[in-house]
Amino acid sequence: MLKFLRDNKSTNSMYSRYIPELHREGSGRSILCGACMDWSCEKPFSKILSDNRYNGDNATENIDSMIDLLQHVVSFNVPLLLKPIFDMFSPKSVFLLCMQTGAYKPFTRRMIEIGIPRETAIYLSSNLFSSKKTDMQDAAEIEKEIRKEVSENYEYIPYWIKVQLDFIV
Repeated sequence: MLKFLRDNKSTNSMYSRYIPELHREGSGRSILCGACMDWSCEKPFSKILSDNRYNGDNATENIDSMIDLLQHVVSFNVPLLLKPIFDMFSPKSVFLLCMQTGAYKPFTRRMIEIGIPRETAIYLSSNLFSSKKTDMQDAAEIEKEIRKEVSENYEYIPYWIKVQLDFIV
């Protein structure tokens, strides 16, 4: 879709406005698309940064560049660029929301929405909610279940995770 927006004469200016020049084509666009997929599929930040690019002489610059890419381009600019297309063809899709929050599972997304940091939400989702299948659609119901599970398992949660959850318990 990004390639289409770039190559289409009527949408190219929007593409150029929202996508940094470094990531508009070639390996740069490949890095951007990979980052979009990793981020949306709840890949923890530590695993995103496990590539060889984040070691060696340019590690600091590459880490800073990836953080900037995820914060500004992946979670904000790309969804903003794609929103009109989704509004026309798939208005009920949660794809853009997944890209914005960096999570696709309902429990993880809801935790992020109520203020739990993304990495903590991913940890809790994989440790407390991995076996739970949800057919709940109501955000309040999901939040109630999150609060219940965190309260019931609070003593087993690592200290640094607990510190981030004081407002829930």
